[in-house]
Amino acid sequence: MEQIDDESAQIRDVYAKFGLTMYVLQCLERQLAMALATEYGTGPDKITRTGYDELLDELFGKTFGSLVTRLRQSTTLPADFEPRLREAQQLRNWLVHHYFWDRAAVFVTPTGRVTMIAELDELSDKLNELDEYFDSIVVGWAARHGIIHEAVERNMKQLAEED
Repeated sequence: MEQIDDESAQIRDVYAKFGLTMYVLQCLERQLAMALATEYGTGPDKITRTGYDELLDELFGKTFGSLVTRLRQSTTLPADFEPRLREAQQLRNWLVHHYFWDRAAVFVTPTGRVTMIAELDELSDKLNELDEYFDSIVVGWAARHGIIHEAVERNMKQLAEED
């Protein structure tokens, strides 16, 4: 493996932290789509597997903002979840469209890159917390509909082992 200098390593770390933050955002986005396909869709008793897959494909093609709008229209969200979702949507748009431009001046200095790494760590942690909170909402919904969380975990583990 080729050795890289400290500056290159630090630049790589900024990009890696940015990638991790975007990954967490995408996980949240997918979870929103999957929740909409199950809880707020036509229901598992009235939809075929093909219909469900088509609905998921449609939802996976939506933007984060349109998923949030659809979720708001479909259900009453917990009071503390609504502002957090709105903040996540604004954060997502800023990261995707403006982050590196807004940080261009600090990105060129070692101290600036350290600041960016810390900032991205903080943002990742915040988004992970929101994803976990949303997961708890989905688990609660599933339990109300007779879906046992342990069964879901077993199925997810089985899917992971098949890959």
